[in-house]
Amino acid sequence: MADSEDTSVILQGIDTINSVEGLEEDGYLSDEDTSLSNELADAQRQWEESLQQLNKLLNWVLLPLLGKYIGRRMAKTLWSRFIEHFV
Repeated sequence: MADSEDTSVILQGIDTINSVEGLEEDGYLSDEDTSLSNELADAQRQWEESLQQLNKLLNWVLLPLLGKYIGRRMAKTLWSRFIEHFV
């Protein structure tokens, strides 16, 4: 699922680059427009990298810690019920 999202983002980026290159060839973009589009592309890349880092943080750190907490709590509850039932 993430691969298809990544592919669509890459294809959108390629389409944007191709459209900007086409405008440059036709002489419709000035240097300011080109530098602005480059800055926007850099900002978009940085935003996507930040989202990927947050996704990794969530998947590799927070979810395992949450699972560990919930698992221990559930084990304690089940063990106490087991002991009450047989003791």
